[in-house]
Formats: sequence, C-alpha cells, structure tokens
Amino acid sequence: MLIEITPEANNHHCPPITILRKRQPLLETIINDRTHDKVPEAVVDAAEEIMTCSQRNFLETWLPDYLYQKRPVVITKEDRLQNPDVNFEENLANLAIFRDELMEADYPLPQTATTDLEKIKATVATNRVTHAVVKRQTEGVTKALALSLGISVGEVLLQGKFGLNPAAYALASTFDNGLAIIGEVDKLRRQGFSTKEAWETMKIPAGVLAASIATSFLVHNKFEEGQDTLAGALYGAESAICVTPSIAGAIFSMRPEYYQLVLEGKVNDPILETLLTKENPGLVDKIKIFTLGSLRALKQDLIYPHHIGLYSGAAVGIVLSAILASIRISEDRTLLQLPFFLGPLGIADSAGGAIAGLTVDRIYDYRLQRDLNHLAN
Repeated sequence: MLIEITPEANNHHCPPITILRKRQPLLETIINDRTHDKVPEAVVDAAEEIMTCSQRNFLETWLPDYLYQKRPVVITKEDRLQNPDVNFEENLANLAIFRDELMEADYPLPQTATTDLEKIKATVATNRVTHAVVKRQTEGVTKALALSLGISVGEVLLQGKFGLNPAAYALASTFDNGLAIIGEVDKLRRQGFSTKEAWETMKIPAGVLAASIATSFLVHNKFEEGQDTLAGALYGAESAICVTPSIAGAIFSMRPEYYQLVLEGKVNDPILETLLTKENPGLVDKIKIFTLGSLRALKQDLIYPHHIGLYSGAAVGIVLSAILASIRISEDRTLLQLPFFLGPLGIADSAGGAIAGLTVDRIYDYRLQRDLNHLAN
C-alpha cells in the first residue's frame, strides 16, 4: 500500500516522491499523534460561528468543500446584517490557516510534494474540526445519557424489590428518555437556538414520551394475556422513544433549513433546487422534496456519534426485548421480565448513545483512519 506525492504541475524537473507505508508509516503516525486532537479554540469558534450564523446549523454541507477544494463559503448580505458582530472573513481565514499549517512542523516534506500532502491536511483538518465542534455541542447530551446508565442499576434493584407492574415498565423505559430530551435541548441551545425554540422542537418527542408511559400499561396487559412476543416488542418500542428528538429535529426542523440553504445558493444540490423552484409541484415532486430534504438533514444529524448510538441501541433493544419476552422461564414470567434484563433493555437506546458519546474520540479516530486509508488506496 502506498501513496504517491507528485510535484507541482509547473515543476517538471522534480520526480514524484513515493512513500511506502511499511517503511514510512506517515498516515499511521498522523492518526496516532494526539497533538492533532487539540484544535485551537479560535478555530472551533470560527467553525461554530459560520455554522450557526450563516449555514443554518449545517456543518458537513460546507466545511469539507472549503477545506478540501477551497470552495468559497457563501455568506449572504442577510447573514451580515443579522450578525454584525461576526467577522466571517476572519473565521474562514482561521480555518484555512489551521488546515495549511497542520503538520508543517511535525512532518516536513519537500515543498514540491504538495498534491497529496494537501489532501492529507484537508482530511485531518476536516475530521478534527468536526470532532471538536461535535464534542462541544453534545457535552450536555452525553452527560445526560451517561447518567441514565447509572439509573438503570437503581431500576433493577427497585424492580427486584417491588415486583413487576406497569409502573416498573414505565420506570425502566421512560426515565432515561426524559434525560435524553433534556440533553437534546442543551445541544440545540449550544447551536444558537433560544431556550424557548429548543423546547418547542421537543413538543413531538415529549408527547410521544407521555404516550409511552401509557403504553407501559399495554405491555403489562399483553403479558397477562399471554402475548409475550408482542409485549416485548411494545416494550422495546416504548423504550426507544428517546431517538425521536433527534429524528424529529432533523426531519421537522433541519429539513426546512436545508431547503433555505439550497435556495440561497449555499449548497450545490441541483436536483432539489429544480424541485423547490417549480411553481406548482405535483404530489410526486412534493414527496421527492420531502424525501431528499429529510435524507440531507439526517446526513447532518449523523455527524453526532451519539445519534448513531441511539438508533443502533433502539434497534437492538426492540429485537432483544421481543426475543427475550418469547422465552418463558416459569408459568408467569418470561426472560425479559427478569430485572437483570428489563432494566438494561429499557435504556438500550440511551446506553448506545452514551457509549458512542463517551467514545467520540475513538469514533473520530476511526473515521480519520478510514479517510486517510482511502487516500492511500
């Protein structure tokens, strides 16, 4: 496996420089060098200000293009009028300086060997800036989700002492979801939403959370009726309610914002732009607009590893709850109804989110390794 660093096109006398990864593991050294984790505060501030004051809380729509292809970021007159204290040019310059000076002192290479080195710099810079912004914005969410892990231990003890009843199902499956909603509100406030706006986006998940508590009684009834697998699936589904804030936020809050980015010319999305500028779009076009906008919003949503953990944990919780509920260990109890399983599966989604949030450094290290290896292939 090798990468070839070619000279500038206007310098034909310098031969290409080939770096064999086995002999000079440049990419692995970069990955393992912890100094690249320390993104200067000014750089993080710059990315966040552009993200919140101009790019409608989207990061992946402009940062990679700016750092990789040096494509200009569209800043409108309205952006400047609404944010008179923000120096957009200085922010963009800080990001460019961070990219251009990255690795200069640590990994000196001939100045003529710029082509692939620029790609490496842009890859590392994009990864580390995104990582730093995500970590700052999700600090409160991670703490809330991590707290739910400790609460699950208490739930197990309570269920073991007081037995199983609708209140036990509700406690196991909904308390952590309330913490997740509080964490999501904190994330939105860090993104520039007012407290009122942040809580307004939580109306849908808060309503579903209330419904999930009512569903706890249905779970109990289904167990009483002997419909164990259905009871388990319902329990897993109500336990997974805390994925709703992120999905609802992406589809109902971020999707319209993405439409505006397209219409303002800040995102190059010709298919969606054509659909959005139609005078009288038909039903099929409206479905396409909704679908494409939702997918683009969810793509932005997935830069936050704890959301991936929430979705994965929710899926695991639903499947395992249904399976364990179908296994009877006595005449009146299934495997799921053992406190040892009931408590942890009740917070499977938030546990997945907490684990992803607590291991965000490793996740972004893995993404960096993947992207750098892609350059080397």
